[in-house]
Amino acid sequence: MIDRRTVLLGTAGLAVGSLLTGCQQAKNALKVSVLEGSVPAEVLKKFRKGSEEPVSFQVVTQMKTLFQQLQGWQSAPQQGFSLRQFLPRTKVEAGS
Repeated sequence: MIDRRTVLLGTAGLAVGSLLTGCQQAKNALKVSVLEGSVPAEVLKKFRKGSEEPVSFQVVTQMKTLFQQLQGWQSAPQQGFSLRQFLPRTKVEAGS
């Protein structure tokens, strides 16, 4: 079962990954998906102000949607630096 910490870690991983590749894609805004009500608005505002790149927050109402996005991102072909090490392992991965 996915919990709040997993969603936040996954979101943070996406943010860090986008920031690391942001140097190459200065025209694109950092896109962060956030579960509705999971992060206070003040934290999002401070994050946006502290970011050197433009930030776009997408509010998602269903945890299932976020989980599917994380699964798609995790299964995407890895090129260069991998953030997979920062994501929690699922039961399937832990057994292999």
